[in-house]
Amino acid sequence: MDMAIKKYVIGTLITLAVGIGYYAYTNTAAGPVEQPNGQTATSTASSTANTTPVKKETVNIGVIVPLTGAQAAYGQGIKEGLDLSADGINNTPHFGIRINLIYEDTQSDIKNAPAAARKLTSKNNVVALITVLSPISLSVAPIAEETKTVLLTMASLSAKLNTAGPYVFKNDDVAAGIGTTLANEAIKRGFKSAATIFAQYNDGVIEYHDSFLQEFKAKGGTITGTEGFNADMTDFRTPLQKLLTGKPSAITVMGLQRDCALIAKQARELGYKGQLLGSLCFDDPTVIAAASTAMEGAIMTSTNGTPSEKFVELTQKKYGHDPLRWSAEAFDGLRFLALGLVKAYDGKNPVTGYGLQSALGLITAFNGEAGSAEFDKDGNAKRALHVKEVKNGEIIEIK
Repeated sequence: MDMAIKKYVIGTLITLAVGIGYYAYTNTAAGPVEQPNGQTATSTASSTANTTPVKKETVNIGVIVPLTGAQAAYGQGIKEGLDLSADGINNTPHFGIRINLIYEDTQSDIKNAPAAARKLTSKNNVVALITVLSPISLSVAPIAEETKTVLLTMASLSAKLNTAGPYVFKNDDVAAGIGTTLANEAIKRGFKSAATIFAQYNDGVIEYHDSFLQEFKAKGGTITGTEGFNADMTDFRTPLQKLLTGKPSAITVMGLQRDCALIAKQARELGYKGQLLGSLCFDDPTVIAAASTAMEGAIMTSTNGTPSEKFVELTQKKYGHDPLRWSAEAFDGLRFLALGLVKAYDGKNPVTGYGLQSALGLITAFNGEAGSAEFDKDGNAKRALHVKEVKNGEIIEIK
């Protein structure tokens, strides 16, 4: 592994200034621990250095993501972030854990997720599972609880996950804030009417779509029409034509990555010249590129912060391109699990799901490449929201 990658990735774990590879935690109170690149993690446990080389314990972590099919862009972004993070963790001296990522491809079909979770928990002896997208995460959560396997969800904003059980840790905020923030931004910019088109097959999308409608109307805006669509849809012209009859000053697009690029292009092809508003699916350079000039001037809300230049550089070096959407969150997510593994592993006995769940419960805040997150007592993240705009084909953060 490239030494620059190793030093950076491990530097973003909780470390001592003297270069110790990790912290072992005790059970007394403590504040934030400064990381070499300025990032911090806060735990309710204090930190003591372990400078003695320890036996490397291999820990299997199952990853259930769409690597093929219509939603493969999510799986690819998650996989690149996880693999980059694992490279650094596994090459750290004195870090007692070696992470073995085992991928299961859902093929963009939610029905494949529970079977994958059963296989990983029964045959692969995983200590933790990672899932992407709310429907997949919700289908796997009961299995994680049943088998006492930690589940870390990514790109999964449904509030239903917040009460899915003690073994479920949510890497994203709830969806409602995204819609509320977007509605307020639209009203502030003078858009008095809006139509919406949304993915009715995704729990998180439904939730932030509902919050947009509620807030926009509460602030005096008029909703001229609403159209939902299913997962297999690629031609959105019919619902868009229905929405255009209402002559909205803005069209709000809420869906997954492929959906949003197609909707934006087809809306412009139908002659719509008004404002496009979007949520997480707009905050993706590949979506902007696929939509071409159709996205110019689009406004969006997102939980995704701006990764450091070093992270961008290392991603380019490893993969030959800029970070994909969700790579930074995945990179941070695996480090979050690694901090729990440090606490749960005693250098002798295998890590258990219960031990990892208990250790992760001590982490109250984490500041990483995707931005800062605070975790409540149930392991649910609270993240800052960002408002962004497409200018000259680039995504620019405006607040």
